[in-house]
Amino acid sequence: RIDNEVDLKLDHYSKLVTSEDLEAQEGGAPSQRSEHLMKSLSKELEALLLKLLQLNDELGTYLSENSGDSSQRHFLDHRHTVLSSYRQNFKIYKAKQTQLENKRLMDGVRPDSNAYKSGASSQSDALLRERNALMG
Repeated sequence: RIDNEVDLKLDHYSKLVTSEDLEAQEGGAPSQRSEHLMKSLSKELEALLLKLLQLNDELGTYLSENSGDSSQRHFLDHRHTVLSSYRQNFKIYKAKQTQLENKRLMDGVRPDSNAYKSGASSQSDALLRERNALMG
């Protein structure tokens, strides 16, 4: 049951992050709604992956205490593989989400930086003109 929930949410998260990444490559910026949704899904997935890890650990403890048979051990190995795959995919999309957030922040700072630079340049030009007028 929890595997299905992780699978569905991870699929939705990956599609959302990928679509926002494509939008950013075309010069667009993520909407506040999609950013909020990405953050919310990210937190939910982190909690679900932790819960899945705990369940796997509990199952492993149970099998070691009750000498589980080979089919039960095989099932546990499969669960560890599935969890590892989920975690790896989540890590990839989480990194993309972080890149998108950083790009948005930098895009927000860039106009301020450009305005400051152009203002500083204008002040420098004015001072040079005034100096030249006084000198010559």
